[in-house]
Amino acid sequence: MERDGTLDEALTTALGGAAPALREWGRQRGLTYQMDRVLTNGHSGALVCFVFETDTHAGGSCKLLLKLDNFPDGPLDKSEFQRQRTALREAPPQFARRHLTELAPEGHDLVRVGDGRWIVFQRIAGLDPQDIELRGGIDELDMLTKALAAVRADGSVNATGRGLDAPVVCDPETFADICAQVTSVVLWDWATRGRVERMDAAKYLDRLLRGRLQPGKPLHTLSARLNGATMRLPGQREALPNPFVVLAPDQPGGQRMISAVLGRCHGDLHTGNILVPVNNLKAPTAFRLVDLAKYQSEGPLARDPAGLMLYIVVRTLLDIHTDHRSALIEFIIDPDSGRGTLLPGWLQKLVRAIRDTGERFAHETGMLREWREQWLLSLVACALILLSRSTTPDAAKLWLLQLAGRAAGAYLGPTFTAAEHAGTTVTAGTVADLVARKTPQPGHTWVAAFCPYLPFMEATTQHRPEHRPELDRLLEAARTGTNRTDEFRELVRVLGGPADHLRSPEDELALNDVVYSCPMQLPCDRVAKPAGPQAADPRCELRPGVMNREFW
Repeated sequence: MERDGTLDEALTTALGGAAPALREWGRQRGLTYQMDRVLTNGHSGALVCFVFETDTHAGGSCKLLLKLDNFPDGPLDKSEFQRQRTALREAPPQFARRHLTELAPEGHDLVRVGDGRWIVFQRIAGLDPQDIELRGGIDELDMLTKALAAVRADGSVNATGRGLDAPVVCDPETFADICAQVTSVVLWDWATRGRVERMDAAKYLDRLLRGRLQPGKPLHTLSARLNGATMRLPGQREALPNPFVVLAPDQPGGQRMISAVLGRCHGDLHTGNILVPVNNLKAPTAFRLVDLAKYQSEGPLARDPAGLMLYIVVRTLLDIHTDHRSALIEFIIDPDSGRGTLLPGWLQKLVRAIRDTGERFAHETGMLREWREQWLLSLVACALILLSRSTTPDAAKLWLLQLAGRAAGAYLGPTFTAAEHAGTTVTAGTVADLVARKTPQPGHTWVAAFCPYLPFMEATTQHRPEHRPELDRLLEAARTGTNRTDEFRELVRVLGGPADHLRSPEDELALNDVVYSCPMQLPCDRVAKPAGPQAADPRCELRPGVMNREFW
C-alpha cells in the first residue's frame, strides 16, 4: 500500500479501501492525518475515530472526529452529513454547543470515497467551564456502551484506544442516572416544546417505523406471515394482539386519532451514539450525541426515550432469568404493576427514570394523557425496530414481539378482546426465520471460514508448492468479493485440512459485550468471541492484523 506521509500507517489500516480517497484529497489541500484513537465500534462496523489534521501550509494542527459514513442509496440531501447540518442549524445554540459535534470548517468537512461511502470530519469544540466541572475532557470521551458493558460485568471493562488504558468502571445507579440525564436534556433542551399534529395511530406508527413495513424492508415478510388479529407465542397461555394487524390503517386501532407530539429528535438514540467521559463517570456528566443519520425536525418525541430504554434492556435481557422476562415486559408497560421486584434494582431504576422523565416533560405542557398513549405506540415501534435488526439475538426477538403485542394491547385497552379474534401461532423459529439478517456482500460468505484456515494453508503449500497458485487465486477472490466456495472446500480437502470447520459461521451470538469482527472493507461475516482473558486477540489473515474489537 502506498505511503507518502499524508496518512500514517494506523489510519491507513483503519480506513482500508477508503484510504486512497483521503490520501488524494489531503495531497490536494496540503493536509496530513495521524490516528489518535479509535472509538468503540458498534456492530454496524462504522469507523469512528479521533485524528490529528495538520495543515502543512499554515503549520497548525487540530483534533477532529472522523467517521466513515456509508450512504450508497437514496438522495444525498438525506445523508447523515446533511441531517447533521440541519440539526446544527435548528438546535438551540446552547444545546448544540454542549451536546452536538460541529462539522469541520468547509473544505475540511467531507471527502467522497466513490463507492457510496463518505469521510465526514467533525470537531468537538473546547469544553466550556461548566463542562469541565462535569468531568468532560475530550480525551476521555468514548461511547456510553462501555459503561453499559461495565454494568453488565458487575465491575469494569478494559478501555480501548491510545490514551484510554485505564479500565472503565460504572456502577449501575450512576449508569441509570446518566441515561435519565440524557433523556431529560434531549427533551427539555433540544425539543424544548413539542408541536401537536392530529393523525391516526397507523400514521404515527409509520413515522416511527420509517418505511420498515414496505416490500423489501426487514419487517415486511414477518408482517405478511402474521396475518391474524392475534398471535399466540410459545409459552404464553393467552393470545396477544398482533400489532401488524390491529394497528393497520384499515383497522379501528390504526384509525384511532391521536394528538401526536412532534419535534426535534435524534431518531436512533442508544448507548453507541452517546459520547461520555468513560474514565470518570459520574452523574451529571458532559455528553455529546453523534450519528444524526436519522435526525428529524418534527419526529415523534416519545421515540428517543423509548428507543434508548429498550436498547439497553435488550442488551441485558440474557442476564435476566427466563422466568422473569415476562415480568420485565409488564414492568416496562406499567412500572406501578408491582412486577419490578423480580428485576435487578438498577434496571428498575433505569426504566422508571426514563419513563418518568418523559412524563414530567409532557405534564409541563398539559399533554400527559397524549404522551402516555404515544409512549405505548413508541414501545410497539421500537420493539419491532430492534426485532428487525440482524444484531439482535434470536432469543431476544421473540421477547420483543411479545412486548410489542402487550404494548399494543395496552394501547387498545379493554375494547379489544383477543379471544374474539382469529390469529397466528408463532413458533420459536418463526421470527428468526422471517426477519432479515445481516447479509454479507454476495459471494463473500465463504471468507469467514477461509480466513482462519489461511495459516494452515500457507504452511502446507510451502511443502506442497504445486498448490500455491490455487491458494493465490483464493486470496485474490477473498479480497475482491468473488465467490470461490467450491474451490476453497476442494483445496482444504486436498491439503488434508479438518473438514469440521467448513460449516458456515453461526448467525446467532449470545449478547457478549466484547467480540471481534472482520476489519476488511469487503466484510465477511466472521465474528469471533474472546478465547479467554489471557488469549491473544483473533487475527484477520487476509489483511494481516487483529480483528476489529467491538462492544455489542
